[in-house]
Amino acid sequence: MAAEDRDRVVRIATWNLWWRFGGWEQRLDAIAAVMAEVDADIWTLQEVWAGPDGSPNQAELLAGPLGMRWDWAPYGGLEFWQRRAEPDSTDALIGTAVLSRWPLGLAVHDVLPTVDDVPGRGPIHVVSVAHPSGPVSVVTTHLSSAWARSDLRQLQLGAVVDVLGRADDEARLTVVTGDFNAPPVAEEIRRLAGWAPAYEPGTGLIDAWEYLRPDDRGATWVRRNPHVQRHREPDLRIDYLFLAPPFPEGVGEPLRVEVIGDAPVEGVWPSDHFGVVADLRIRPAPSSSGAD
Repeated sequence: MAAEDRDRVVRIATWNLWWRFGGWEQRLDAIAAVMAEVDADIWTLQEVWAGPDGSPNQAELLAGPLGMRWDWAPYGGLEFWQRRAEPDSTDALIGTAVLSRWPLGLAVHDVLPTVDDVPGRGPIHVVSVAHPSGPVSVVTTHLSSAWARSDLRQLQLGAVVDVLGRADDEARLTVVTGDFNAPPVAEEIRRLAGWAPAYEPGTGLIDAWEYLRPDDRGATWVRRNPHVQRHREPDLRIDYLFLAPPFPEGVGEPLRVEVIGDAPVEGVWPSDHFGVVADLRIRPAPSSSGAD
């Protein structure tokens, strides 16, 4: 993105990196190549690995070449992941990460609620990014993938909405992202978007994809990806980038949204998920301020 564009637009991307599954060492270079091409200002990442002692950390390995700061938050239910891991990863750690072109401020690492018979998932990871125009509150998480457990994902997204109260009150915009493991028609997503009884009154968020491309399915879990074929599940959009309205003077309004990581890199598919990137207005629209 050109420097003049960065002054008025912030590019934010979210992507599940599939931890240390499926040839993870080879996938690392493919992931890095996609991230360099996308050129996002802020990344929110799920299923990010770290060594048994926390180092090396995949977030650090990806952030370094991009010149970005990073923050990593651990998952709960670590035993669930380590039992399924490849032999060289049975003691590795897993977390979410936020990478940023600008300094990172207050970070909150909370725990998603779960139930006894369902393994835990990601944290509720909140970071304040010190954008030159004002702080940006970034929230990312990874909800349970348990089949037919919309009730649990509703409980988890309710907890995410509760944590939004700890985000920076002075934030220029607030973004809620992640792998929600549910399509847009699911009750948990409808409640977050305000199309069903909200988790808290007045907390309906704007789905960036729906805002700009309502007639485009935008699936991120897709059978043509070899990593997904074995599941024999339908193509679904389950990865999201939500914005907290309103958009005063257009600030926070989505200007562009795309799917990323949806093709192999030199024969290697980067992840089992495709990601999502959006350009958001960070300065007032010309029609409101008289200047861009």
